[in-house]
Amino acid sequence: PKVMGIGVAGSETAMCSVVCKDHEWRSGISKNMDVILMSRRDPFESVCSRKLMDMWCRLPQQGRAKQASQAEKETYTRKCLREYDAEASEAQRQCHDLMRMQAKIYDGARAAGLEVNYD
Repeated sequence: PKVMGIGVAGSETAMCSVVCKDHEWRSGISKNMDVILMSRRDPFESVCSRKLMDMWCRLPQQGRAKQASQAEKETYTRKCLREYDAEASEAQRQCHDLMRMQAKIYDGARAAGLEVNYD
């Protein structure tokens, strides 16, 4: 913000605000933050929006020694979209991922001595 003149006396942008939307707590960000806003969305809506944004049935890469091939990813996605149990597991994984991201924001704010507000 200081580079953009925000909060710098005499600058045209001295009184401007910066809004940053993120799903992760990044180190050092609390130094430039006055307010943390979080949405109160129904978990069902959040999970559904991830499906609509094409973030659904992607082969998890975490813990793999090497990146999966394109064919392997496509096979996983097709199976996930076709089979009830596979898609149910995907919905659970997506929900857990969202809750983990939200918890990290709360933990980061608390560690920085900041309060979480809601929009």
